[in-house]
Amino acid sequence: MKTKFQRMNKMEKQHLIDEYKKTPKGKEILSRLNHVLIIGVIGLVYGIGLTIYLYFKDGIKLSDYLTIVPLLIASFIFIILSINLRKKELNKYAIKRK
Repeated sequence: MKTKFQRMNKMEKQHLIDEYKKTPKGKEILSRLNHVLIIGVIGLVYGIGLTIYLYFKDGIKLSDYLTIVPLLIASFIFIILSINLRKKELNKYAIKRK
């Protein structure tokens, strides 16, 4: 089932986001979610870069996998949850604003 936020067109979504950013709670929540998203992207880039570096250096060992795999999994979780929480908060605001 689609939420109210998902049913909005692109212009309405942008207007809602701009309006939500003006509220104190919205400013704080979106700022924190952006930080979590940035941490996830940095972890993802670092994990991929480390994998490529170790592959060309001397091959990837089991101990390298024990470092890289959890890092990539955590990074994906950070990115996905940040996006989902952003949608959830914007949907709550869209319903409340009604």
